[in-house]
Amino acid sequence: MFGLYTIPSWNICIHNRTWVAVVYLLVGACESLIIRINISFPRLLFIYSQIREAISDKIIMFMKKVLFLLFVIFVVQARASEDPRLTVGDLQYRIVNNYAMIIKYIGQGTSCVIPETVEYENVEYPVLVLGERAFSNASNLISITLSNNLSENDRDFTGCINLQEFIVNNDNIHYSTIDGVLFSKDKTYLSLYPYGRKGKYIIPEGISGIARYAFNECTGLTSLTLPNSLITVNYDSFYNCTNLKEYYVYDDNPQFSTNNGALFSKDKTILWLYPIGKEGSYSIPEETKSIKGNAFYNCTNLISVVFPENLQSIGDYAFSYSIREDYTNLYYYDIMHKVHILNVQPPDWMQKNSGAYLYLSDLHFSTSLT
Repeated sequence: MFGLYTIPSWNICIHNRTWVAVVYLLVGACESLIIRINISFPRLLFIYSQIREAISDKIIMFMKKVLFLLFVIFVVQARASEDPRLTVGDLQYRIVNNYAMIIKYIGQGTSCVIPETVEYENVEYPVLVLGERAFSNASNLISITLSNNLSENDRDFTGCINLQEFIVNNDNIHYSTIDGVLFSKDKTYLSLYPYGRKGKYIIPEGISGIARYAFNECTGLTSLTLPNSLITVNYDSFYNCTNLKEYYVYDDNPQFSTNNGALFSKDKTILWLYPIGKEGSYSIPEETKSIKGNAFYNCTNLISVVFPENLQSIGDYAFSYSIREDYTNLYYYDIMHKVHILNVQPPDWMQKNSGAYLYLSDLHFSTSLT
């Protein structure tokens, strides 16, 4: 006996040695940690040494084999419980409950037809879901035919950098197409533009909305004409359209107008969007009072901006990711309506990739000439 601990006699019977072995394994697993952190546990180590002496090497080996066998059984059962996977043609699927999910495109051809169903163990499963970035390596694809069953929320074909058209059947319950562009069934909503198209695009009349990321990474798009029927726009509909130089609307558009390629409200009091790929300097019209949030998002080719004297507000993240490393000239009117030129590096919060909020107060408007 020492301290409060009593060391029992280790002349124990065989049927208790299994329990002792378990204790040994637990203590042994902690031994290296105890030593590594350099903390002295003399009593614990003494107990451990007593246990080790009481257990034969054969018992220890037997317990290790049992644990290994249990581990193998666990792994096999875990794998068996996973959703089954299969490959049919150029597509890999996972069977989830009562439907099939496309998890990867593995083909090298120029076209892909997504089937209505896929068979697994003599059961037909409807193809309903497109896995995240399932087509991330499909750079050869030019045409994709969508199944009728595919969920209307599954439109991630990022990676199809040469894609020219989507094809759907007339009886598709979610989608329709016009000239290879994907729209809602009733043709009032633009869902997805083929990533590989280049040049100008005119959105058809009757379209009232554009999906988020509908033109995502359409780097070949240079000019976009908006229809009179369009009600609103979002900056992330045109995310990473790095060569987009202009928005265009017709003179009789009731909602929008343009100025040097930038998109405004009809009366030009609100600046909605500046084309990401437009280069050089830009002077905002005098009648503009507000700049929408993210209006100049990721406009890295922008060199300078002239703010009008009537400007009253700048939305959140209006110039996020638009400040270049060599961006030294920012033009603005102060509250005395005097033009100033900042020939200094922008502050830390305004540096490239800052994602900072941008308000009028952040621009340090001055009340006197400097």
